[in-house]
Amino acid sequence: MQLPLRVQPFPESGLEMRYRQWFRERHRCANQAAALAALLVYAAFAVVDLGAGGERWQTLWIIRLGLTVPLLAALTAGFAVPRLALRHPEGLGFGFVLVAGLGALILYTQVPSPARDLYFTGVVLVMSFGPAGLRADPRWTAGAALLVLAAYPVALWLAPVPWPHALASVLYALGALALGVSVGQWLERNERQGFLLEQRLQRLAKTDPLTGLPNRRAFLAHLESEWRRALRAGTPLALLVFDVDRLQAINEALGDTAGDRALKRLAAVLKGHARRPGDLAARIGGDEFALLLSGSSEARARELAAEVAAGFGSLPQPGTRRAVSLTASAGAATTVPTPDQRPQLLMTHAHAALAQARAMGRGRAAHKTLGGDADAA
Repeated sequence: MQLPLRVQPFPESGLEMRYRQWFRERHRCANQAAALAALLVYAAFAVVDLGAGGERWQTLWIIRLGLTVPLLAALTAGFAVPRLALRHPEGLGFGFVLVAGLGALILYTQVPSPARDLYFTGVVLVMSFGPAGLRADPRWTAGAALLVLAAYPVALWLAPVPWPHALASVLYALGALALGVSVGQWLERNERQGFLLEQRLQRLAKTDPLTGLPNRRAFLAHLESEWRRALRAGTPLALLVFDVDRLQAINEALGDTAGDRALKRLAAVLKGHARRPGDLAARIGGDEFALLLSGSSEARARELAAEVAAGFGSLPQPGTRRAVSLTASAGAATTVPTPDQRPQLLMTHAHAALAQARAMGRGRAAHKTLGGDADAA
């Protein structure tokens, strides 16, 4: 019998790490509740020891209440500690299944023969509950259950039963383990699909579908974050905004999709200039783009705005060998953030510079420093 122990990770290591963190936070409370419920059931079966254990009930209580339950209680407490539950849920799940399973096997060897079937039921419950009930990496809980299954022949050697009975019990244990692992694997697959769908929806909500750049919503959130970082570090921020020149005329002259190609071209150029951590190119309007440069000097912002505005590519004219040059109007604003300023002020000044560049004609750029006047290029 082959057990489906394999968990297929996401191809992107960063995505896999985000999934593991998301998964652990999502199931921390559920794991704590599941472990606590299993602990209470395990301890409650001490009542059964009184009747089924005969003269050996004290030995059974020492094993159950003196050894196994305290270990399970310690592991349950681990699930209640956020630091442990979020960093090591796999180890906690592995330990819980292993302790519960081995404890049940030891009890199985100590009871009189007529009551062993009752205690074997406990082993079967651990086999099925562990991989399915505790939401950790199923490979860990399944591994612990496999170790318990490997120890079962030792229990049969210590407490022999007729071979048909032994064979049937091994098959039952294998079936319970296969069921638990299969359910755990199925739940894991569903979790991964749900996480991936959630990530895609979040990406769609923050991404412009035409260019693949972040949209206005994502850009404003990033600007807020970078503004706070620059304020703490005392470093400059530069914001460049661009507007494609004569976009409607391009569509009319070259076809309906020509404007889309122009927008994609400008997006690719701006994305190529977002090189540092904290830099971001985004589409923030119909034909309006923004480029945030973290730690950029005023001179660099002026130079880049003028360079992109003067020309960022060309589109061939159908039926001719000529091409239409693509230009843009550009507005740039730079500042070193101070506590009395807000990031919206940087946007306002960049758009004011863009309006001045538009008024000057095509392929022009203007710059404005917060607190200063606009300069044209």
